Order: sequence, then C-alpha cells, then structure tokens
Amino acid sequence: MKGINIPGQALDSGGVASFSAPRDGVSHLAFPALAPERNLPADSFPLAPLGNDQATLLSLPGVGIKTANLTLNLGFQVDAICVDCHVHQIANRMGWVETKTPEQSEKALQEIMPRRFWIPLNELLVRYGQLICTPVSPFCSKCPQAGHCPKIGVQRSR
Repeated sequence: MKGINIPGQALDSGGVASFSAPRDGVSHLAFPALAPERNLPADSFPLAPLGNDQATLLSLPGVGIKTANLTLNLGFQVDAICVDCHVHQIANRMGWVETKTPEQSEKALQEIMPRRFWIPLNELLVRYGQLICTPVSPFCSKCPQAGHCPKIGVQRSR
C-alpha cells in the first residue's frame, strides 16, 4: 500500500492504511444516534442535521432505498424494512410476498409484517440466507421451516 494515494486514506509510518469516511458521504449520518451513549458532544457531528427520514436520505447522491432504510434502522432506531437480495428472495420463496423487485418486497412486507419485526428482519434473513436458504441449491434438509415452506422457485436443494 505504500506510495498509493487514495482519497480518504492515510498511511501511518509503518505503511498500514487507515481509512476515514468522506465527509460528503452518508456514513456520518449514523453516528449522531450514538453520541448520547458515548458521551460525545452534539456538535461533534456538524453535518448530521440532515434528518432521520427516508426522503432526506434518498435525496443524497448514491443512496438507494436499502441504504436509507439501513441507516434509519441502525443509526436512528427508526422502524423501516431493509430489503436486500436475501430478504427479497426468502420472502418470495416462503410465499410471504409475490414480488419482482426488492422495492416491491419492501412495500409488500410492510403490509403483512408486524412493525416490531421490521428492524431485525434484515439481519435475521441475511444470515439465514447465507447459511441455509442460499440463492442456489438451498440447504432445505437443514431448514427448520422445511415442512412449511412452499419452496417457490427452488429448482434444486440439498
């Protein structure tokens, strides 16, 4: 890494890269929610007052629905369903929704999922999708829901 100059990256004297988030990005939005529990002064986050609503986050360059909802969840503890490929695929595979896109899945899940499950849903289904309900050839033999799952779209399983 020595000799490489990447914006947002600094090299210490040992040549180890340390990264700092760009101030114009969205990473700084999540930290204001942590300020009180870490006893940090509120003015430590001069760019934070952008708002903790989906519309404001979506207005930022490069921010889509998944990033906006994840920021709302983790940064501000605002109920929102963060739908990525795992959540979209598993919700359709189990027959909870019948949608073509993650954006459609988000709206459909909001209608059927109790609000108290909105925040943990992504974390639970992502891990479940990585270990058991994989995109190609899921491990149905290991799945605790195997007897109830309609396996929609599953062509081959293990």
